[in-house]
Amino acid sequence: MEPSPEVLRMLVEEKGEGILASVSGFVVTRENFGSVKWLEPVDVRRLEIDQVVRIERGVVYVYNEESGVPSPPAGEGLKKRAEVTLYECRPKKAGEAARVKFEERVLKQTRRMGGDLLEYNADTGVWRFVLQL
Repeated sequence: MEPSPEVLRMLVEEKGEGILASVSGFVVTRENFGSVKWLEPVDVRRLEIDQVVRIERGVVYVYNEESGVPSPPAGEGLKKRAEVTLYECRPKKAGEAARVKFEERVLKQTRRMGGDLLEYNADTGVWRFVLQL
C-alpha cells in the first residue's frame, strides 16, 4: 500500500486525522496479482483496506458485498477513477486463435466494466485499464 501505513500514521500525528480525508497517489498492491492506483485523492479514514480492496487473479473487488463494508456513493471513499493493473491474465489454451479470442475477451470485459483499456499483453499477461470504481 502506498503511502505505507507507517507514512499515513506519521501524517496523522503531524497534521491530524483529517489528512486522511484526501490522500493523493493511493495505491493498493498484491504482489504477483496486481494493483489499483487511484487517479484522484481518496478518503481512507476508518477504512480497513484488506476488507475493502481484494485483488485476485484477473479480478479486483472494491467494496464487495462479502466485505461487509457498505459501498459509498460514486465519487466518495474509494469509489473514484483508478488505474487497475492485473498480472498473469493469459489464455488457457496455446495458439494464435486462442490468443486473439482472449484479447477480444479482455477488450469486451474492459468495456463492459465501463473502463478504458490502456494495455493488454498476452506474452506478459499484463492487463491495464482505467475505470470509475
